Amino acid sequence: MTEVETEQTKTELLMAQLSWATRPSGNGENVAVQMCPFCSNTNWKFFVHVGGEKDGLFSCKVCSEQGNFYTLREKLGIRTVYE
Repeated sequence: MTEVETEQTKTELLMAQLSWATRPSGNGENVAVQMCPFCSNTNWKFFVHVGGEKDGLFSCKVCSEQGNFYTLREKLGIRTVYE
């Protein structure tokens, strides 16, 4: 039996590195994150787009923080390179 290897996006790798609790949201391309890294709201109001051209776009429905994958890394002080 061969294992099917699924390739993670750079955003999925980052979220795994940060051990964020996530769950699917909407059409399957978005995930809800349990706690916003900016306002610390824990009601699953921080959303991140995973995959495709919009990979890494994020927004919090509480504090209105938003941006893309690179601004997220910058705001969190993460220097790891994801390609």
